[in-house]
Amino acid sequence: MPTGYTAFIIEGEGATFRQYMLRCVRAMGVCVEQRDEPMNALPPKPSATSSGEDYHLERLLKSRELLKGVASLSPEEIEEKAEAAYQASRSYFHERQARSLRDKTRYEAMLEQVRSWSPPTSDHSMFKEFMASQIEDSVKNDCGWLDDDQSWSKPPVKRSPEEWHREEIRALVDRSEYHERHLGKAREVHAERNAWLEAFWAALPPEEAS
Repeated sequence: MPTGYTAFIIEGEGATFRQYMLRCVRAMGVCVEQRDEPMNALPPKPSATSSGEDYHLERLLKSRELLKGVASLSPEEIEEKAEAAYQASRSYFHERQARSLRDKTRYEAMLEQVRSWSPPTSDHSMFKEFMASQIEDSVKNDCGWLDDDQSWSKPPVKRSPEEWHREEIRALVDRSEYHERHLGKAREVHAERNAWLEAFWAALPPEEAS
C-alpha cells in the first residue's frame, strides 16, 4: 500500500526524483511548521529569523523594559503598586473560589443522577462507571480552589511594599534571563536549520524539461 509520500509515484507517469525528495523532506524536522499544508507545498528556504527567535526577543525586550520601570519606582509608587497587586490577587482568589463552588455544585448534581441511574444490562455497568469517573476527575481538576491543602488555593498574603518590590524585580530578572537563554538556543537551532535547508536545496536535482 502506498504512503502519502509514495502514492504519486504509481498514480501517473513521470514521477521524478526531485518531486519525491520535495515530498519526503516534509517528514523532516525542518518542515514541522508545514504539517498542515498540502503535500505538494514546497519546503521552506533559509530565512533571516525564526518564529522562536522573534518570540523570545520580543519577550526579552519587554521584560527588560518592565524591569527598568519597576527598578526606578519611587517609594510612594512602590507602596501604591504593592497595594494594587494585593487587591488584584484577592479579587482573583475570591473569583476562582466562587467559580469552583459553582462548578462543583453543578458537577455533584449531575454525579448524583449518574449514581441513581440503573444500567439496562450488566454490559452497561462500565458505561455508568465511565460517566461517574469523568465527573470525579473534572471535580479534582476544576475545583482545586476549594482545597485548603493546596498552597496555591490559600488566600493571598499581603506583602510589605519593600518585599513586593524585591520579588517583582527578582521575577523580572528571572524572566529576562529565561528569554535570553531561550533566544540563544533558538538562534542555534535556526542556524542549524538554515544549514540543513541550504544543503538540501543545493542537492536537489534540477527540474526536468517538459
